[in-house]
Amino acid sequence: MGVPTSPYQPYADVHQNPKGPGDARPSAMQVVQGLKAFESMQGRTVVITGASSGLGLETARVLYETGAILILTARDIPKLSKAIDGIVANSEAYPETANDKPPKPATIEMHLDSLESVRIAANSLLEQTHSISTLILNAGIMACPLSFTHDGFEAQIGTNHMAHFLFFQLVKPALLNHEKTAKTKRVIFLSSGAHRMSPIRFDDMNWRADEAKYNKWQAYGQSKTANMYVANALTRRYAQDGVIGLSICPGPVATDLSKHMTDADWEMMGGREKVVPERRNVQQGAATSVWAALSPHFDDVENGAKYLTNVGEVGAHDGEVCKAGTAEWAFDEEKEERLWRESCAAVGVELD
Repeated sequence: MGVPTSPYQPYADVHQNPKGPGDARPSAMQVVQGLKAFESMQGRTVVITGASSGLGLETARVLYETGAILILTARDIPKLSKAIDGIVANSEAYPETANDKPPKPATIEMHLDSLESVRIAANSLLEQTHSISTLILNAGIMACPLSFTHDGFEAQIGTNHMAHFLFFQLVKPALLNHEKTAKTKRVIFLSSGAHRMSPIRFDDMNWRADEAKYNKWQAYGQSKTANMYVANALTRRYAQDGVIGLSICPGPVATDLSKHMTDADWEMMGGREKVVPERRNVQQGAATSVWAALSPHFDDVENGAKYLTNVGEVGAHDGEVCKAGTAEWAFDEEKEERLWRESCAAVGVELD
């Protein structure tokens, strides 16, 4: 584990000179085509959180084309159901007349600002399947004003980390129960280059000591570092069982995630004009998630616990938030284990 000295970056060339959404960087569907991965997930169950729009929806749309059995979560089930109708009706690999298409994706309501909702959703999932191949923890919030979840967590650490950590812990039996094959079982966390904005604030993770000093970007960065830590820690625990964790940065994408961003936030990143070439459309934004889910590179458990972006592994820190690179604290076994212990206590599960 750790930052690779020779990161595997099969799409590096087309990421050298980005020109904005729709440029030469691959879409998620082009990743599937490049891997020749149509039909590759038949009979395998993929669970995606936050799948009613944005990256989650695009990831679901593309993985449906691989034959995957999809179970999708969202807060708004009517919105998710409508999106699923679109996935099935517009499928390229499985037109309406096909007899061998995957079952219609199933839905589960889950509100990540409530651990009770997470528990109910996890129970519902385990009633639907005893075997999970891939868990994509996609949902999240970013740079929101100070607020707290129903359980008293600062909203970003509570939503992006604590809720997903609990969900993983509760559905873990279905990951460990998956049939033994040459393929690994993968838990994919949507992290962010913004993890470089903050390590874990172990002394005051929920900003209770001095709310007046709350910094929304530090809070977001902390939650994204937490995603990386859990991916790394679970790989240490479960790689022997064929389960690995991966954390990814999808890159700047025009989705609802940026709804709380102000003009000052854009200026902090160097201005909109600087960010625009790096931005990508949703189809391109989902590419790294799909690659992480399908690439045979990750069938070797030694390639678990990697941080990914631009459809490849990430090397050393390059100093810019919207560029690739890991923070100096991104791989720290002692702190990863501390976060694991404290998170188990915070969400009420036994330490393993």
